[in-house]
Amino acid sequence: MTQSTDVGRLHQARFDGDVCGEQALRGDQQLRRLIESANASASATSVRRHFLSNAVRIDPKVLPALAGAFDDVRQRTQITGPMEAYIHAGTEINACVIRGRQRMIVVLSSGAVERLSPHELDFVIGHELGHAAFGHLDLPVGAILNTPNAVTPKQAMQLLAWQRKAEISADRAGLLCAGSLDVAATSLFKTLSGLCADGIRVDPQEFAGQWNELAREVQREGAADHWLTTHPFPPLRMKALISFWHSDRAADLIPDAPGGGTLAQADHEIESLLAMMDPLARENADIADPMLRQFFLWGGLYVALANDELHDRELDNLRNVVGSAVDEALKQGEMSLELLRQRFHEEKTGRRKPLSALELHRIFSGLAAVASSDGEIDPAEVAALRDLAGVCGVADNFVDVVLARAA
Repeated sequence: MTQSTDVGRLHQARFDGDVCGEQALRGDQQLRRLIESANASASATSVRRHFLSNAVRIDPKVLPALAGAFDDVRQRTQITGPMEAYIHAGTEINACVIRGRQRMIVVLSSGAVERLSPHELDFVIGHELGHAAFGHLDLPVGAILNTPNAVTPKQAMQLLAWQRKAEISADRAGLLCAGSLDVAATSLFKTLSGLCADGIRVDPQEFAGQWNELAREVQREGAADHWLTTHPFPPLRMKALISFWHSDRAADLIPDAPGGGTLAQADHEIESLLAMMDPLARENADIADPMLRQFFLWGGLYVALANDELHDRELDNLRNVVGSAVDEALKQGEMSLELLRQRFHEEKTGRRKPLSALELHRIFSGLAAVASSDGEIDPAEVAALRDLAGVCGVADNFVDVVLARAA
């Protein structure tokens, strides 16, 4: 039990995308009415009776160590009011928190209790109590979506996108309670893989690296039904925890966190990651379309280097779009124009679905912004843009229109 926290400190870690997403949902009058109706129905249902008859309550006299661990984590989150914890029979590692009529109920599977270490249980219990502390239970997405014809497809996308963001906040609560990024990584890994052999230790960076391969597959597909999922991809969750871990806010809250960046930077990076799973987020002008990230990277470098000069403003523009990927690309060694063009071409041919007119417009608007970011557009950069347009089967006059808007 390595970390203490209080409710004020806990809320300092909440993901801003979660907060803003909840505000947007409650600002929709139709959704607000559905939320109130679903909460009223839930308060009339006795979930406690179900668990009293189908699970074992965590009692200090029966399970003193587990009851003590649960109370310890609860004190860190400073959640007040009646609360009970139960264990149900199940080999998988899972947990949930449910609001009953008069008390909060936390449920752990027997698999979680048997196969997780005490510190890993801190993360899992902290995650669930984070949902309670942040008020996530007051927005019952599942009940709303299970009501026939209650919401439009766009509203369904908004609800599920918020639910994924709520998981980011809950993961941070778990991290604060565990106090260790390595513990969080091992907990997520065990939950995902089911592997719980003695001595398993997971490198957070290695686990998060799986996201890069997954993202490439999603990008090649061009579109998918990932917006239907209630949780972010596990490697994405790991990358999100790493981003938070390296923020100054985490350093203020967790003794072992190194800090280094701002919370706003971490939140922006996480929004970009989550946008991969949210078609509506791709329309957000503040977030570069993640499905087109590689086009921006290789095309942007190709255009920026076309006149044999790479200006700081051009690099800054690219970093705003693709983050540290531009620096990682430059570290690989000398970037020839031929190689950059080849990478851009590989992105085009590797797509399993053709680029739409809107996607082409976004790509070349972004590349034109790179070309103009140093205050002028060099003829060599114009030629490079037209060359890439040819790779995509786009006419020269399309580039001229995009450049005119960028000027």
